[in-house]
Amino acid sequence: MHWLLILLTLVVPPWARAQQADAGLDAAAAQGDALVEAGARRFALTMGRSLALALVARHAQWALDAERDERPLAAALRFEQHGVKLTAPEDLGLSRSLALE
Repeated sequence: MHWLLILLTLVVPPWARAQQADAGLDAAAAQGDALVEAGARRFALTMGRSLALALVARHAQWALDAERDERPLAAALRFEQHGVKLTAPEDLGLSRSLALE
């Protein structure tokens, strides 16, 4: 796959993740404070990791253009493989037990 297509596959999903995370937070609001707090944490983590991925991808683009260096692209791909979307449902019982211990 050409490196430009690889970069596009990294940068476009963060914006879609932002919309999904926002929708998930709205849905949690109808179910109580504990879910809102858990959703807000996941939303913040997802947004932070999405922004980090966008910046790593931007650096990869610069490195490819300016220096013909593919290592930052490899770093961006590896970062994305470790997970960016952290909006999966949370077990509130586990969270509660950690908070109370």
